[in-house]
Amino acid sequence: MPGDFKDTIKSVAINLATLKVTTCVGEIHAKRGDADSVGRTLIEPAWKPENTRILRTEINLIDGDAGNFLHEDFVGDGDAAVMREYHERQVVRAQDVVQRNVQLMMTLGDKFGKLLGVDDQ
Repeated sequence: MPGDFKDTIKSVAINLATLKVTTCVGEIHAKRGDADSVGRTLIEPAWKPENTRILRTEINLIDGDAGNFLHEDFVGDGDAAVMREYHERQVVRAQDVVQRNVQLMMTLGDKFGKLLGVDDQ
């Protein structure tokens, strides 16, 4: 049981520390996933690899390590370049959302600390 708790905390920390942006082109369906930690049912994209082309970016928000994965169809000019540019805009947008959320959490933490009379020292 204690190992399960530690594994859960580790999994949550890894998921919180990794920003994933995926752009899919092709045959995509939504499937119901597992419930998250507060009981919400997660909707996950499901695709058939043979009918779908994917661009994926994963960024570790702690150390900044980033990985980009793209199907060979997205290399080159024309539609491939348009899709890469779209994906890049989505990555920037997601990073902005994360930054705003971090700022919000810091502000909320400060306000709760003041409400509870916690000293900043």
